[in-house]
Amino acid sequence: MADLRIWKRGDQQAVHKPLLVLYAIDRVKRGSDRLLPFAEVDRDLKPLLERFGPPRSAHHPEYPFWRLQNDGIWEVVSDAPLRSRASNSDPLRSELLAKGARGGFKAELFATLKTEPHLATELCNEIFRTFFPEAIHLSIAEAVGIRMAGRP
Repeated sequence: MADLRIWKRGDQQAVHKPLLVLYAIDRVKRGSDRLLPFAEVDRDLKPLLERFGPPRSAHHPEYPFWRLQNDGIWEVVSDAPLRSRASNSDPLRSELLAKGARGGFKAELFATLKTEPHLATELCNEIFRTFFPEAIHLSIAEAVGIRMAGRP
């Protein structure tokens, strides 16, 4: 997971994908379905982006939800074909909502995370170490719902 491709400019980096991965790992641990409705991800991820991401005038949970597919660990399905933006292959947020888009880890990874919870914990720790300063690890874990080792 440390090789997630994320946007960078100078010393600023987007943490959209790492936050979505942490969120999705937590959902696996909670017994959620493999494919998460975009409507839920949109609702839950936006406050995480606002709190832990770089300052922005607008936050776009649809970007990591769609673009995480490029990292080979995620897939998105919908009830109907999704129209792309004119500028790139991403669908609009409204398209994802209107067409019931669902996304999640690919089946093999999902099964591994579900049956081997220690790997889910290791992945979370790797993501924390790679993408976030140590001073905010616990805050992110609490906001996402992940229990940190040694914490109740």
